[in-house]
Amino acid sequence: MIHIIPYSSDFEEGIKALCRIPVSEQIYISLEREPSYLTGAHVQCEVPLIYVALSDESQVVGVCNIGTRRLWYRQQIISVPYLCDLRIDKRYKGLQILARFSKLYLEMHRDGAYPGQTIVFSDNKLMLSLIDKRKQKPHLLYFPYYHSASIYISTFLRKITKRHTLPEDFSIINASKSNLNDLQQFIDNESSKIDYFPYYNLKELNQPYYTGLKLDDYLILYKSGNIVGVCGVWDQSKIKQTRVVDYTPIIKKFRRLYNLFASIRGKMKLPILGEKINYLSLHTILVQNRSTQLFSYLLHYIQEYKLEEEDQYLLIGLDKQDPLYNSLKEFNIARQMTGQYFYVTHNEKTELSVQNKFYYFETARI
Repeated sequence: MIHIIPYSSDFEEGIKALCRIPVSEQIYISLEREPSYLTGAHVQCEVPLIYVALSDESQVVGVCNIGTRRLWYRQQIISVPYLCDLRIDKRYKGLQILARFSKLYLEMHRDGAYPGQTIVFSDNKLMLSLIDKRKQKPHLLYFPYYHSASIYISTFLRKITKRHTLPEDFSIINASKSNLNDLQQFIDNESSKIDYFPYYNLKELNQPYYTGLKLDDYLILYKSGNIVGVCGVWDQSKIKQTRVVDYTPIIKKFRRLYNLFASIRGKMKLPILGEKINYLSLHTILVQNRSTQLFSYLLHYIQEYKLEEEDQYLLIGLDKQDPLYNSLKEFNIARQMTGQYFYVTHNEKTELSVQNKFYYFETARI
C-alpha cells in the first residue's frame, strides 16, 4: 500500500535518489538536487508544498511539489500553483501514485481563482501519454485537466570569441545598490505588461526563492542613460545538476566522432558518462517593446563576458511565440529541447486568456 505524506527532512536522501534516476531516452540524463532537495524546491516555488509517496517499507517511491508563486496578471500580483518535480520510482509507474498526487492538487486548488501551470518536455513520453489519456476519459474525477497553451523551447548557446561592439549610445553594466531602485521600477513596469510573468522584488534576494542569485548577476542595458533592457544570469550548479548517466549503444560508438563535428560547428558536445552539463540560466528577460535588437545586444554581451569556458553554455527558455525567440535566429544554436506549456485546472472547458499572445516561463524555475 502507498502512503502519501508531507515532506520531512527525513526523506531527503530518498528524494535525491529518485532525482538521480534518468528521465530521458537515447541520452540518459538525471536531474539531480544536491546537496539539498528542499533548496531546489524553494527556488521553484516561493511556497513549496511537497508530498512524498512511501511504500509499506517506508521507502520513498514518489515525490511532487504543488506549491505556489507570485505572477503578474492584468497588472495585478497573483498567487498561482505550479506543478513540478513529479518523480515516481520505475517500479510504481502505474496510475496509483499519480492519482493520489493529483487528488491532493485538486483538493488544495479546486477553488483557486487562477489555473496552475507546468512544463512537460517532449522526451517525457509517459507524462504526455497520461495527459492524452486524460482527454479521452473525462470521468476520471481525481485527475486535473492539462490544457496545452504553447510550445516552449529551451536553447543552449556556446561562448563566442568574436567581439560585438554596442552602438555608441548604448551601454551594459551590472546591477548594484546605486541603480537598484531604477532597476526595480523598470522590472515592475515591463513585467506587469506580460500576463503570467514572474513577480520579482530584488529587495527579497535573501529569500530561499532566490538562492544563489546576487544583485550583480543582473545586467542592465542603457540607451542614452535610460534603462531599456535587463536580464539575469544565474549559476545554479550548487542547487541542481544535469548529469549524463548513459547513452544508447549507437551514441556511445560514435560519441567522439560526433564531438569532433560539434567542435567545428559550434554544437553541444556529448560529455563523458557521469559528467555534468555546465550551463548558466538566463532569467528575468525584459526589454522595451520585446525588441529583438535590444535582446540581441544583451545575448552577445553575456556570451562573450559571462561564459568562462568553451564547454559552458547559456540556457534560454522562451515561448516559440514570444517575439524575443526570433532573436535566436542570428545565433549559432548549440542545442534545443522542445516542450509544452500547460495550464492545469479541474474544469475541462476552462480557458486562460492572456493579453500578450505568448507565455513567459523561467527556465531557472523548472
